Amino acid sequence: MKIVNKLLLAMMISAAVPVFAADDATAPLFAIQEENKLTVQITAIDAAKRKLTVQLPSGELADVDVGAEVRNFDRLKVGDKVTTQISAAIAYEVVKGAAGVRGTTESTDTSRSEPGQRPGGGWVKTETLTADVVAVNRKTSQIKVKTPDNKIVEANVKNPAALEQIAVGDQISIILRRSIAIWVEQPAK
Repeated sequence: MKIVNKLLLAMMISAAVPVFAADDATAPLFAIQEENKLTVQITAIDAAKRKLTVQLPSGELADVDVGAEVRNFDRLKVGDKVTTQISAAIAYEVVKGAAGVRGTTESTDTSRSEPGQRPGGGWVKTETLTADVVAVNRKTSQIKVKTPDNKIVEANVKNPAALEQIAVGDQISIILRRSIAIWVEQPAK
């Protein structure tokens, strides 16, 4: 397992702020959700070089190279607004008494506009890491987990009440989902 995954696990456990439902303690819970959105306006197009000049919200101009994988470049017009939305969410679930099989999974999905449509597309990457709880220290708000490569990772838990639901022998699955969506809107007439 990469060091990045271990650091990611420690950060995700530390950041988790769960609220357990009384009737379903294994339901996945979003601990962190963040979204950023940026809209720019196309001010110039160099079709031969596949380059756009866009005006940022601050008023500054920036050049953007548009790769060949972007369909429907020819449908872009000066004045179009291009919006990029970047999202990230971390969720986790506790499975009571399920320690044993640890692992990591990763999936990536992409989409892009069909020929003839306005340019746009998206990308979603989901990573899941499952680790065994090997120690819980309620006094110091710390937890230790065993990762899929048998390393012990210690993390501070920001919400001490969360530790009341976690015990040695449980398993924690941490899910990180990141996404990017890009779409083009025609200017209002």
